[in-house]
Amino acid sequence: MNYASLLLLLLIVSTIVHPILSFAAWLSDTETSCMRDLAEGEIIMHHSVRSAVSSRYPEIHLQIFHDGELLNKDQTSSVINISSLVVGSLQIRLYIPVELRGSNLEFAMETTKGAKFISPNIGCDGRRASTRNKFDKFRLELTDENEDVHIWAGWATGMKPVTLTPRVTLTRSKGTTVNGEL
Repeated sequence: MNYASLLLLLLIVSTIVHPILSFAAWLSDTETSCMRDLAEGEIIMHHSVRSAVSSRYPEIHLQIFHDGELLNKDQTSSVINISSLVVGSLQIRLYIPVELRGSNLEFAMETTKGAKFISPNIGCDGRRASTRNKFDKFRLELTDENEDVHIWAGWATGMKPVTLTPRVTLTRSKGTTVNGEL
């Protein structure tokens, strides 16, 4: 085989091969994927998305930070009152147990209206953010002072089913405590 034929073959192969996106990147990368819900029962990677209740690792949850301070120290808290905070943006990280820190875990986060992700790896007009870096903190900007904001994530290792985290609600309601009780 001569060099010209080899170069032509390499050119053809390079135009056919496309990089494969991880599920997390795919969920926030294209207009079509933005129409797919990050919700229980949705099919992602040929598997039905699992609820947080059926998680193999129930300790995986979202950690919400403001100015470096962890707001939901009790991981069972699903409602965080932010009415007393001067908030420009919050940082959100996925808590991952030690036994999974060396794995190929990846995840995507989603928010409802009233907020948008501003970094890193954002998509779907700020509604989603994704990463393969287990230690990334996402920045979330609150866009509506009157809306409660719900945030959750879906995570997976390898080609295993995507599992949701418990939802966290950020509220400015004066009658709500950190744990969501009156």
